[in-house]
Amino acid sequence: MVRLSAFFFPATVALLAGAVNAHDHGHGNGHHHQTSTVEASPTTNPNPPGPFVVPPPPPPDKIFSYPQPALPEQTAARDPSTWKLNRSKHRGHKTRRYNFNLSYTAGAPSGFHRRLTTANAQFPGPLIEASVGDTIEVKVTNDLDEPQALHWHGIRMEGTPFNDGPPGINQCPIPPGGSYTYRFKASHYGTYWWHSHYGATMADGLYGAIVVHSPKDPIRSDAEEVLFVSDWYNDQSNTIVAGLRNTSVGYRGMPIPGIPDAVLINGLGQTNCSHVQPGVTCTQNEAHVVEAKPGSKLRLRVINPDMEAMIRFSVDGHVLKVVEADDTPIEPLYMHELDIASGQRYSVILDLDQPDAAYWMRARIAAGCVLLGRELETKAVLRYRGRDGEPTSQPWPDRAESNAPCVDIDNKYTVVPLHREKLPKPVTQGRMDSAAGEFVDVATGAKFIGFGFNNVTYLNYIQDPVYQQVQEGRPLNTTHFAHLSFSGKGSADLLLNQLDPGIAHPFHLHGRPFSIIARGSGKMTLDGLKDVKLNTVNPLRRDTLHLPVSSWALLRIPLDDPGVWAIHCHLGWHLANGKLAVIVVQPEKLPSLLGSGSTT
Repeated sequence: MVRLSAFFFPATVALLAGAVNAHDHGHGNGHHHQTSTVEASPTTNPNPPGPFVVPPPPPPDKIFSYPQPALPEQTAARDPSTWKLNRSKHRGHKTRRYNFNLSYTAGAPSGFHRRLTTANAQFPGPLIEASVGDTIEVKVTNDLDEPQALHWHGIRMEGTPFNDGPPGINQCPIPPGGSYTYRFKASHYGTYWWHSHYGATMADGLYGAIVVHSPKDPIRSDAEEVLFVSDWYNDQSNTIVAGLRNTSVGYRGMPIPGIPDAVLINGLGQTNCSHVQPGVTCTQNEAHVVEAKPGSKLRLRVINPDMEAMIRFSVDGHVLKVVEADDTPIEPLYMHELDIASGQRYSVILDLDQPDAAYWMRARIAAGCVLLGRELETKAVLRYRGRDGEPTSQPWPDRAESNAPCVDIDNKYTVVPLHREKLPKPVTQGRMDSAAGEFVDVATGAKFIGFGFNNVTYLNYIQDPVYQQVQEGRPLNTTHFAHLSFSGKGSADLLLNQLDPGIAHPFHLHGRPFSIIARGSGKMTLDGLKDVKLNTVNPLRRDTLHLPVSSWALLRIPLDDPGVWAIHCHLGWHLANGKLAVIVVQPEKLPSLLGSGSTT
């Protein structure tokens, strides 16, 4: 059975050892058909030569690698423009223009000095802030020595699917020395973010927040800030991916994604510098500080850009009032600790009604959903403005055990959106089964641990985007990537089986949020759904869900936004090793790419 290779790395065909017959993994058991495309993305070669092979980075010559680059320092996580929000300055319908210059910089987010990949030398990257109805325009200039592309996570690309970002799907990558201008409408309010979608360079620092305001937003607060909570690796992403794709070397001696080195809050984490290797630069970072007025209500828009782990977030002495899941306002849920999967966003309200001057905010790895995981924690400071003193607070005593199972918020609570949307009836169905195992590169014979859907890991034709293939009417190759195609209006029910042993996954759908209408344990079939009670009355709508080991979910996807949309695991190392599929919606109505953006 022919299977393929890694995401945005070499376009070589690979064989999945011991693969299950594809007929038991979603092929052909949904009412869908394949179609294919019409025109090229703004940077597409009109006569693509076939797969564009991006050579993989060479395997590391040692297990640990902490480069000491001679590069300009990043502006560190001290620049409030990356997290401070100002709703009053973002009113009315305007074109919000941003310039992102991508470059290599040096920094020490965890205390270890290493090379970063940044926009405007900032980490986290620049904040994009707009109002509903605005046009957002981002000119990206690539001063790196590798191609790059950005994705606008959670934004509905209504009429502009070619600007969604994933190279090889919606566009060609921005070449070194080139630039591209992304344009799209801010059609819905909520908490979003942008990040690299090329290779695994999100792990090197290339991400930032997007916040879209609206007078209709029902969530009220006196102040609001963005808070990134994330894992962090002291090695660069190309070193890690090279190790993962070479099982004879591995990354730190392991063929599976590695345990993170640290946890960051808004780009800052604390490391014990007494444990560093000789010759390695290490500094002790101060904690990030959030300052707010006593007696006020503070909204924290918490975003998890993790590469490997779920994050558990809490604030000592303060109950978290959870009011938004991704971009969906929800009836308030009250808790001491919030589990956040990679790619997910939550808004929490804090009542600043406590007596002390300062309290610890805590972000820790949920070790139970990381193979060979261990608990890591970092802290930031919640400071009451005008009061003196440092935090002496203790964590909530009822926090989850470090190895507790990792489950999504709607697995633990009844989550009800504040605004009910009419749920369209399904006109079609499809099924995708998460797959993992040992793959063999048939060109080299090298073995690597791969991830995919329906026993296929994603093969990226990076200079011949799938969007172009669909518009030109070319059949999509089922051995290159798993895909489903839906024509007509209405909605599709997508059955997603999570079958990977020992590994939980967060899955993100590009282009459009879905409704979670059923979940369950084990494996489900399309025929078996007839005996399942569906939640079709105001179910949770979001674009990223977490699926525990050996479980399934049924997602209802509106078919009102023609496009070619990626669906993938949002753990960056799994994505880099091929865990991505494609959903084509209304292929007969894909917008033309002519005039879609500008490239220089």
